Amino acid sequence: MPFIIIALLSFMLTGCVMDLWKHKSYRGVIFVYVQTPEEIQRGWERRTGNKKRVGGWALWSKKSKLCRIYVPPLNDNKSYEIWRHELRHCQDGNFHGSTKNFNHIAE
Repeated sequence: MPFIIIALLSFMLTGCVMDLWKHKSYRGVIFVYVQTPEEIQRGWERRTGNKKRVGGWALWSKKSKLCRIYVPPLNDNKSYEIWRHELRHCQDGNFHGSTKNFNHIAE
């Protein structure tokens, strides 16, 4: 019985969270590059010339419907949040409100 209650509550909470984040569907190709933090940082600096520390980054093109994300191995809550954040760029593009100093690049 407790399992059923927990399961029902989790479905209800998931519905609340999904309602708060209205995202666009993505009909394109996503390449996921799972890399070490050092490789992610090196790639970011090489691509942008920016030395800002990043946990992951995204590169997308609305025109070609191609999105690439550079993320760490999925093994804890922090890495999950990085994956979720970078994948959201594939769906929504720039959602930060400002394009300065964020870990994404639109082509």
